[in-house]
Amino acid sequence: MSRYDRYRQMVNQYLDQAEGAHYLHGSFGNHPGFSNGHPVWYHRLSMPEDRYGDTPTRNPQPPRIHSAVCASDVTTFCCGRPRTATALPCVPRNIAESPAALRHFALTNRPETYRWPRPDTENPGQLTFGESCQNKRHFDCIGLVNWVMWSIFLTTSINSIAHCQRHALAQAASHPDIAATIQTGDILIFNLSHIGIAIDATHMMEAKGAHWGVTRSNIGRSRVTAKLRPTDEILLGRWNVRG
Repeated sequence: MSRYDRYRQMVNQYLDQAEGAHYLHGSFGNHPGFSNGHPVWYHRLSMPEDRYGDTPTRNPQPPRIHSAVCASDVTTFCCGRPRTATALPCVPRNIAESPAALRHFALTNRPETYRWPRPDTENPGQLTFGESCQNKRHFDCIGLVNWVMWSIFLTTSINSIAHCQRHALAQAASHPDIAATIQTGDILIFNLSHIGIAIDATHMMEAKGAHWGVTRSNIGRSRVTAKLRPTDEILLGRWNVRG
């Protein structure tokens, strides 16, 4: 079996495992505090102490409950995919706005039973309610692709979206037949700002953003600006995969 055939056979298994994970910039598939994702960057991700909003009034800080943090090029807290974790109820706002009540509520309820208040990283200065980050994998878009590659081949393949796009454009020039179709496992690039993996010809798995987490989406071909098929030529010749 070629390495590409092996990749295509296994890729959706790992994408299914990642669905429902949280989005956090700089994260590569680990649970907070564990090295059970990509082993190189696991130390970036942790669970800091909860913050209840009871800091001094001259420097007020919003509450932040059961939220992971990733310290990479910037330090970012996880929103807990508030747009997709909608099956869970939110902590009542009157409790979220009272530090004493919130502390008591957090100490007397299981983390997995509510969406908890934390700063909204996509809307600075606002509060959002997301699910607990405990026992959740965390990814950004490049982290998701690299975690899949690591899980299959024990290798890190993509340094940046631009790095991936260079290979994609070269492949399209030399293999126009590959560029004309989308297949399971194709790596999809969107304007050098986002990347995902095709589940099939019309759907992909992506680490979509802080409000959404890792979710399956319609591809929308008009948005795809480049596509890379990780054939053996790419895996062996460009990415030096030996696993």
